[in-house]
Amino acid sequence: MAIFGVQTLQDALDATLDRPRSDAHLLTLFALAAMTLAAVGLYGLVTQMVNSRRREMGVRIALGAAPSQIVGSVVASAGRLIAAGITIGAGLTIALQPAFRALIFGVSPLDGLSLAYAAALLAAVSTVAALVPARRATAIDPMESMRAE
Repeated sequence: MAIFGVQTLQDALDATLDRPRSDAHLLTLFALAAMTLAAVGLYGLVTQMVNSRRREMGVRIALGAAPSQIVGSVVASAGRLIAAGITIGAGLTIALQPAFRALIFGVSPLDGLSLAYAAALLAAVSTVAALVPARRATAIDPMESMRAE
């Protein structure tokens, strides 16, 4: 609080950092929205994949496939998509790093640890999003799936 035009050092520092803080909060909000959209999109994609392979999974279950094999098959298919997405995202991050320099403070856009954390978080969220339809695939009734087509 300024009295007679004099302000404390803390007030001056807070005023100086207002813009970078609001930029960081906004960037965090957009990152969370992007992560949510990616998870919902992957969930929908894996659900569609499970629905299109319903007959195949029904036959596999009828022939004695364990639920873990069905889940593993679905998650492996989703894992290839996740790996491709992370690879493309890392490539774009490296290519666009000059633009990111202006948005972040105190961390290099090519900081390996930050990129690794981001990739690990995306992989974890995506795997959870893929596990839900994969677990649902184990409940497919083989007779029902073969009659449906």
